[in-house]
Amino acid sequence: MSTKTTFKRVALVAVAALGLGVLTSVAPASAVTTITSVTVGTPGAARAGGTSLLPVTFNFASDSSDTFTVGARIQTAPAGSNAINMTDATVTGSNVLSITADADGNIQYAADTTNSYTQVGGAKAAAVDTVVTIGATAATSATVNFNFTPDVSGTYTFLFWAGGTTWAASYAQGTGSVTTTGAPTSITITKLGSTIPDTDTTNGAVVAVTLKDAAGATTRLATGESLSIADNSSETTIQAGPGTGGATITSFGAGDDYLAGGTYYARIVSADGSAADATVTLTVSGSGGLIPASVTTNTTLSVVNVDAATPVTAIALTSAVGYSTTGIAGTVDYVTTKSSHGFTVTRATDTTAVKYPVVITRGDGIVVASTVTFAKDATTAALSVSAAVGRTDLNAVKVQVDD
Repeated sequence: MSTKTTFKRVALVAVAALGLGVLTSVAPASAVTTITSVTVGTPGAARAGGTSLLPVTFNFASDSSDTFTVGARIQTAPAGSNAINMTDATVTGSNVLSITADADGNIQYAADTTNSYTQVGGAKAAAVDTVVTIGATAATSATVNFNFTPDVSGTYTFLFWAGGTTWAASYAQGTGSVTTTGAPTSITITKLGSTIPDTDTTNGAVVAVTLKDAAGATTRLATGESLSIADNSSETTIQAGPGTGGATITSFGAGDDYLAGGTYYARIVSADGSAADATVTLTVSGSGGLIPASVTTNTTLSVVNVDAATPVTAIALTSAVGYSTTGIAGTVDYVTTKSSHGFTVTRATDTTAVKYPVVITRGDGIVVASTVTFAKDATTAALSVSAAVGRTDLNAVKVQVDD
């Protein structure tokens, strides 16, 4: 079993709803939080019949151990949608809006399925509400993910509020809209890590696959649509991402995008823990059926033969200019506007030229592998980490060297 030594962390913005928080208990509410503003986030790509997320952030003065009620309703919907209908049972049966309970972390909220409200003119329209609980740790905002399942194609508009189960003009509120997208006609592969150390059967490289329709809008797979994913190497294994230890995969289907957000992750690792240097071509294509195989793209990854690591004595920022510590206990953390960070790795005196495997935990919690190379007789080597940094210490980049 390898051991890992943590040397440096760089604070990054936490990605909303990644589910990487530590499970904690929430203290009983003692009061009702006053919401000062509502920020409607970027919705996930929406296809008719598929569920995407509408992230909405509710802002307030620093508070803890309190609760507040939030809601959402559909204002307008395309012709033929049951999100607005004269029959209440038709609206509630459509379940166009819903909330999945989130019982993890300091911010928690309850589940709800589609309710209805009466619009001017007498028609019923879809609505949901839930109670948000702030735990014992003080916070200044809470994000609720509303589920949206459009039943027909077109544009839907929404109203979000905080203050009660039904909307009132006096409540803090925000609006948003979603236009459904079409079938994928192009594929983009983004490499979050492109190096696969031959000894690393766990971390390896990670890619994010996104799709666009004929109009250039970001889209996602719908029922009956799929993509194949394969590479040209017997030395690698493709796993479901973004976490480690995912199942071996050969395709993506409807619902495989992470948190219904329209991004499909794959992790490519060493198959057997030993390989020579090689360039691997990874290809993602329509698998026939509703997405033709002519919709395709590829990228290259590097399998790297690495040496057994000898003791590394230190790792530090090559230059601290432009960084400032956030003061997290027991770590050295930084905030900066930079998106690339140079580190100097120091080893004990050694006359050999070596290449060591490195594990990097990104600020969004995704783990990728890389390498650091020492020249003959050199006791220091440069390591570059690419990651956008935000002024928060919720997550961090953590660099580890496999011993």
